[in-house]
Amino acid sequence: MGNYLSNNLFESEESNMQIVMWGMDACGKTTILYKNILKIHKEIFPTYNLNLEKGKINNKLINFIEIGGGYKINELKKQYLKENISGVIYVIDVTNKNPSQYCQKEFKSFMELKQLENIPVAVFLHKQDLDDKLTREEIQELYLFDQIPLRKYKFFETSSVTGEGIAEGINWIIDNKNDKQITDIQTNNPKDNQTNLQTNIQADKQKDSQTDLKTDIQTDKQKDNETIKQTNNQI
Repeated sequence: MGNYLSNNLFESEESNMQIVMWGMDACGKTTILYKNILKIHKEIFPTYNLNLEKGKINNKLINFIEIGGGYKINELKKQYLKENISGVIYVIDVTNKNPSQYCQKEFKSFMELKQLENIPVAVFLHKQDLDDKLTREEIQELYLFDQIPLRKYKFFETSSVTGEGIAEGINWIIDNKNDKQITDIQTNNPKDNQTNLQTNIQADKQKDSQTDLKTDIQTDKQKDNETIKQTNNQI
């Protein structure tokens, strides 16, 4: 069966925050989104494409973009990691003790993306309710955290069963988001574009006025020089 795709993202109430959720297949992203964030109880199916939903956290309306684990880094980068992203939730299944080299490589490539330089990344060490799981130190070693460039990221031990760590992770993103991104989103409004256009027109007019003034001054100087020259010739 196909995954559930919501149109909630296009409702009348607008949000200026977007959080991307990503991770490898079966890590628990969809359950986190619907059960823990949206409080929707429904049968969960693997996400093959993406789920778009809106949810309120501490009275802040947030767009959540949950992306299927099958997406490649290049696809993710081109389509979803844009300037208007406020933060990222990356989910790691701590019960997967032998992640493939592909999984490790994708995570490292993801964390090295230039788009994430100023974006907070909440790393969810997920399924903490289970007994047989990796420690944080083992996760750091397996996923090559020592090779990752400086980024704004933080670990959160999470569980969909108990709800542990999930709200804390989202609140951390809200507190650490780049405020400039919110400004960028707001200036995408048509009214703002008109204001920017008017400002540019005024600036151009000022430049033209300055150019005309310089031209007039040069013309007057030329006339004065010609008058002086004629006077000298007469003398």
